Amino acid sequence: MANKLISEAGNGQLMMRYELNKYLAAKEQYPGGQFGDEYFERSNTLKLNKIRFIVSEQTASASELLINVLKPYYPDLKLIASGLRTYGKPVGFFEQRVENKLSLWVTSFKMYNKNGESDYWDGLPAQITGIQDYIFADFGDSNELMLQAALKDINPAALWATTTKVRKFKNAVNMGAINKLTKREMFKKNR
Repeated sequence: MANKLISEAGNGQLMMRYELNKYLAAKEQYPGGQFGDEYFERSNTLKLNKIRFIVSEQTASASELLINVLKPYYPDLKLIASGLRTYGKPVGFFEQRVENKLSLWVTSFKMYNKNGESDYWDGLPAQITGIQDYIFADFGDSNELMLQAALKDINPAALWATTTKVRKFKNAVNMGAINKLTKREMFKKNR
């Protein structure tokens, strides 16, 4: 996805680099290994100068990585969020089995963008916040509030209307009927 969004100026430039834990680093001693630096290989003809990502508190891992690797190349990159930020997971894991009863997902590597940025443990902060997520709208429906906020931010001169259905839904979200946050479970027992 990053190669489909990167600008012409970013083609061939550093996308990301890894920092491995000591155990993995000892096994990764050859150049061009699985965890070598990644460079953009542009596969688009887009001429973007603004990018908007629609996120929530559950947006994590690969989605956050995509945002983070594009940030250095797009000064006008913004996040539109139902809350204040994304989840916060700048690392990758491999499963470690303990006595065939428990799975531990030990941090194996951390990922950095071109500018060396990676410490988003508390999530990537959104620039446009508190937009309710109307999950019943079809993809691309400009009446969906998060998409509408993104489109308004990209083109403020355009006229936008909010439907009654969306306004009613906002009340259900505000009352906690929809989009309840789930607990962040770090350990999972195999069944």
